[in-house]
Amino acid sequence: MEIGEFSLPNSLRLNVLNIPMNQRLEFVKKLVIQNTAPGKAGLIFTQTRKFSERLARLLTQPGSPVQSYHAGLDPEVRRSLETQFSNGLIPWMVSTSAFGLGMNWENLSTVILWQPSFSLISLAQALGRTGRGDQPGLATLLWESADFQSMDWGIQGNSELGTELKKVRKYLETPGCRKINLSRALDSNFTSDTNRI
Repeated sequence: MEIGEFSLPNSLRLNVLNIPMNQRLEFVKKLVIQNTAPGKAGLIFTQTRKFSERLARLLTQPGSPVQSYHAGLDPEVRRSLETQFSNGLIPWMVSTSAFGLGMNWENLSTVILWQPSFSLISLAQALGRTGRGDQPGLATLLWESADFQSMDWGIQGNSELGTELKKVRKYLETPGCRKINLSRALDSNFTSDTNRI
């Protein structure tokens, strides 16, 4: 598959952190607190609708609501959440990949992936939703080897997804600059010109 030229936003700071699942909730709570500010918004991606709802409840603090967003919500509810998020009334959203695809959220300053995506393209799309234009952005991907055991189980029998998942794992296990490595994995014409990164 060829996707053409690929680059992550220049103002994106990318962190890829090996955090065990049993420590992620506390880690994400700290990230949410550290990255909550007037006029700024954050987005946390999860794999399932049910978990997006659960995580939103666990992260909500007095005076700092966290909402869940997924394709299973009524279209009117989704539009209302999008408007509130865009207007800064909801500082944090926990979502499946249904949120924000193709939209440019100027107030989106932080993206957190609770676990890896099933493909490098999905990973890049999620990470690249922040840091657009001149606005600085922080993207954080959390993972551990055990994530791939449950993900492998979820795609049994789908060899194409299995191949994509192997590419994601290789990316995560390859040392070096994460932005350069992701660009290299997705763009066969990539050269490590740091002006593009």
